[in-house]
Parts: sequence; structure tokens; C-alpha cells
Amino acid sequence: MNYLLFVLYVFDFELNRLKVRMNQFTSPLRWNFTPIICFLLCFIFFSCSKKSSIEVLAKVNGEIITVADFSESYFQTILYGNQTDSEENRLKYLNQLIDEYLLAQHGIKIGIISKNKLETVENRTRRMKVRDKLLSSEVEKEPIVPDDRDLRRLFTQNSEKVNIHHLFAKTKSEIDSLYRLLQSGKSFNALAFEVFSDSILKFNGGDLGWNQLGDLDPFLEDTAFAMRVNHISHPIESRFGWHILKLEDKIYNPLLTENDFLQKKEDIRKQFIRREQDKRYYRFVNDFMKDKTTVIHNPEWSITVREIQKRFPSSQKVSPIFIQLPFSPEFGNLTPSLTEILGNAMITFPDGDMTVGEFIERIPELPVRYWYGSKKIATELMIRDYFLTQEGTRRGYLKSKDVKSAVLFQKNLRAGALYRQYLLDKITIKPENIDENIVRTEYDSLKNSRFIKNQKLSYSMIVVWDSSNAKSCDRMLTKGMSFSEIILKIGIRKAGVLESGHFLKDRSQVPGLIRQKLMEMKDGQVSNWMTINHRLVRIQRHSIQTNAIRFTEAEKEIRNRLAAQTPYRQIATALETWRKESKITINQEKLRGIWSKDS
Repeated sequence: MNYLLFVLYVFDFELNRLKVRMNQFTSPLRWNFTPIICFLLCFIFFSCSKKSSIEVLAKVNGEIITVADFSESYFQTILYGNQTDSEENRLKYLNQLIDEYLLAQHGIKIGIISKNKLETVENRTRRMKVRDKLLSSEVEKEPIVPDDRDLRRLFTQNSEKVNIHHLFAKTKSEIDSLYRLLQSGKSFNALAFEVFSDSILKFNGGDLGWNQLGDLDPFLEDTAFAMRVNHISHPIESRFGWHILKLEDKIYNPLLTENDFLQKKEDIRKQFIRREQDKRYYRFVNDFMKDKTTVIHNPEWSITVREIQKRFPSSQKVSPIFIQLPFSPEFGNLTPSLTEILGNAMITFPDGDMTVGEFIERIPELPVRYWYGSKKIATELMIRDYFLTQEGTRRGYLKSKDVKSAVLFQKNLRAGALYRQYLLDKITIKPENIDENIVRTEYDSLKNSRFIKNQKLSYSMIVVWDSSNAKSCDRMLTKGMSFSEIILKIGIRKAGVLESGHFLKDRSQVPGLIRQKLMEMKDGQVSNWMTINHRLVRIQRHSIQTNAIRFTEAEKEIRNRLAAQTPYRQIATALETWRKESKITINQEKLRGIWSKDS
């Protein structure tokens, strides 16, 4: 994923909540980054801070998978899935993508997957990638080269915390009026009482509390961390509006050394570049959107928003992972009220209309958080994205190779998923029609693991008080004394749930750690010493006696299981065949180099 687009997504997660409150003069302007987001922000920076180029990671019958497309897709599985990064996981995920390409190619070749089924995802990808290219070009058009003074200032600010109060206004004229009142002698707290509708900010003088670098809007931080205590700033423009800051107090680390700075200098340089890129992005978007005008049509907008509210209710509790997705799910089936107005104009732009249907089609392009928040803000962002897409298209980014490769990538993932589902629906077998020999073979392979009726464990165990007794035991074993003799000689008879002796117990009656160890061992094997309940324990496994559920009792479950697995097995077999018939190449060096600092 392009670094800038990722920054846009991360900042946009908080923008909805912040901007809604800001419109009510109540926003604290905080960035509440979670640790995983902060980690991945740095993580993605290493891979994407260089200017984009087409790097081919793999080819499937001539169709490419680029490093950029793989990285973006794989990154989502780490951020929102239950997976960590490793070379093994990268290769595994790449092979899954290759399977999707093969499915897509076959589905399209035989005519099951038609072009019109893929138009939506292709158009959506074009729009998103064109915006990405536009924003990247603006952020990266000039190199950001911090000097030593910049780095030292940022190094110092990283150790500081500031207690800030603020006043907010939507327009320059409003903030200038507030500033003149302050200059004439009116108190900051009195103005805060008049400006804010939020009961907390109204009575605490616009107190934003203690903040460290990264907590506030970056435009405000530049001023806040440079101010002297008890001083009031001139009006400052941020992406939310206009502000006046007052620095109430500041704390810092007086023990910073030159060695500390030198050790962290490279990380600080990257931090500085990221902050400046963020500010470039918001300056560009703010300036770009200043003269843009649209007309929103009712009742089309109200009807559409009402239906969206039903799908994404503001009151619904959703998982923290889901709410941070940088995209939204498809809208799904349309209600009659939407179907009736699908072709009606909802938003009129200078160059044409966006219909209700086109608006709904673009819902997945915004982070899901917006749709659970203010639908007005979501609409404003949809309008912003429309103008950015038009500008990116005007600049010719639609023809760029990386946009085309991303469209191919997403098209194949969509086509592969559609064809896979088609095969799953088509390949069916009734449980009763499965050959009995296959069922019995499956039963034999599972009867000692899945179809256990009961299981008895035969073992000996010696429990001793301490390591000196354990060493004595080891010497006796070395001299050839049997486990049984040692138990009689030095084993503790009883110590809570532990006792020395020979046992034949039902599996459920054996203490957990001992049971686990016995299941890992072989008959006749003696374990190493284990510490259990502050005692040292050593066990010898004799045998495991298993009574399985009879075949006739398990047959129905096995048949149902095999029937459900048959489509997946047949698809896997088909993919193996297609792989042998296909020309597939993987650049292992590039796969290993993804996200390394030197790549």
C-alpha cells in the first residue's frame, strides 16, 4: 500500500469523530492511535517511502502480481487477520493469490465469469488508485531534507509534554474577532465559555489536557511545542478550521544527551519526513477543495442515507478491528425505496451527476468508520474523492502502469472468488452416495483421535522433593535400577494431586500437564524432569488403550463431513492440475526483501 494512502486511511479513522465534534465547537483534536496502528505506520513506511515503480513479484500465465499489489493485500491480512509476517507466510499467501489468478483465468476462459460482473471492482480500483497516485505525486514532488537543527528540535519535542488550551472557529473572520477580543484584554476562559457548546470545554477554558508529540493535529503541534508558557498564539489554520492556543504548562526531560540523539537520529529523520508528508497532504487537499461546489438533491440523499443508516447503525457496537477497516463492505441487496430512485441524480458536479446507484457503488471506497458515524461527513468525503479522482484522471494517472496492474490484480481476485463460489455451488454429492470404502478409510484414520469413546493411560510416575533427590534418581537410572524400584526407594507417596506409583487411569482423570506429556511420548519412553506444584516429576509411559466409537455410530458424521469437503478437494485437485499446465514464476529475492529496511 502506498505510504501516503495509508496515512490518509489512518488519519481518516479519527477525522470522522473529530470533525463531527469540531462542527459543534467541541473537538479535542486528538489522534488516538492504537499501538498496532503506530507500529504498522512505521512498518509500511519502510516498504513504500520510495517512489512507486512496477516490480514484478510473480507471473501467472503472463499476468503479473506486483510487489506493491501483493504488499497491500498481504498487509491487510496482518493488520486485520490473525497472522504475523514471516517468509513462510509470505510464500503461503502468494500461492493463495496465484490460485485466485488460476481460478479467474479459467472462469473467464470458459465464459462463467463475464466482464460485466467485474466492471464494478475494476472501476472502483481505478478510482482509488488514481487518487492514490495524485496524492503521492503531491506529497513526493519535492524531497524533504531536514537539517540537523530540525532533527534536534524534533528529538527534544519527543521528550516534551504540553498542557494546551484552545479556542476554535470555523472561519478566519471568526477567529480574528476572537483574537482581537483577547488583545483588548478579554480573558481566554471567558471566550472559551462563549465559544464552546460542549459542557466540559466550556467550563475548563478549552483545556485539551497534557499532550505529547503525535496527540494533536500536526499543524497545531508546530506552534504548541514552540510556545512559551502562558503565551497565546496568533490564529492558526488546521484541517478542521481556525484555532488560538494558550500554553498553560510544559514538562521535558532534562537528561537528554548527545549520545541519545545520535542513536535515534535516523528514526527521527524518518519521523520528520512522515510529519511533513502528512502536512503536505492536508494542505493540498484543503487548497484543492476550496473552490469546489456541488448540489445535493433531496429526497434522494435523505432516502439513501436512511437506508445506509439501517446497514450501519450509529448505535451498533462493532469490533475494534472491523471499525478500523480502510474500506467498507458492499451495500448488498437494495430495498424497494432505493430501487425506485437508483437512476436519479443525488449529487450534481460541474461536469455531471452522480446517481444514487453510483453513490451506493462507491460506499466500499471509504473506511467503514465513516458509515457508522456522520453520514453528512461521509458524503463530504465522497464528494472530495470524486474531485480528486477527476483531477488524477485529468493528469493522466489512469494510464499509469501501476494503476493498470492494480486493476488486473483486483479483477483477478474478484473473478477467482466468483468462480470458486460457482464451483462450490455446482460440485455436490449426497452423503449416501459416497463409496463405503472411502468412508471406512476415513474412519480408520480418525478413530484414534476424533472418534474416541474412552481412553486409558498406563504410566508410572515418580515425585521427589527437590533437585538433589532428582539427581539421586538420575544416578540410579544410570546404574540400571528400574523405574519401579526407584519409586519405592525415594518417591514421595503423596503430595497434593501428585503421587509416586503405577497408574491405569481414564484420560480425563490424569492431571492436564501429565496427560499432555504422555500423549506426546512413545510407549516405554521416560520423560525429563518437570516442575509441577513446586515438586519435581518424571513419568514413564507404558501404553495407551483406546476404545473407539463403532463405525456404524460414526458413519453418518463421516459421510456428511466428506460430502461437505468434496467440492473443496475437487477444486484443490483442479488447481494442482492447472499449476502443472501453467507457466508460473516467483521472484523469491523480491519476496524475501519486502518490508526490509534496505529493500
